[in-house]
Amino acid sequence: METLCDAVSRRTFEFTVAFDSSKTSYDPFEKKHKLFLICGKGSDEITALHNQLYDGPHRSELNPEYPFQPHMTVATSADRAELEHLDVADIGEFPITGKVRALELVRLVDGTLDLLSTKPLQV
Repeated sequence: METLCDAVSRRTFEFTVAFDSSKTSYDPFEKKHKLFLICGKGSDEITALHNQLYDGPHRSELNPEYPFQPHMTVATSADRAELEHLDVADIGEFPITGKVRALELVRLVDGTLDLLSTKPLQV
């Protein structure tokens, strides 16, 4: 996976994103509900990154029943009602903008993400 991330980061330029809405959704893989910020501006670039990272041997992990939607997860809960009571305005006013400058390779261990490496995108 590290080799793939290296290759993708070398051919991808930094880009701006804007999250302009939110959505609560059920994640059938983790069997939890999640609160997403939905990406407007930059969604094509995020989708292109997603497609490159799931190219080749990782393609089998995709499930066509659950198409990719560019987003940022901001909360997770087993109880959907917990998420529906959250006010995303506490994060900031829409649109929330930022710049994607790197890929981070992480590993999930006992519910915690461990950073393995950072791959800067092209400037």
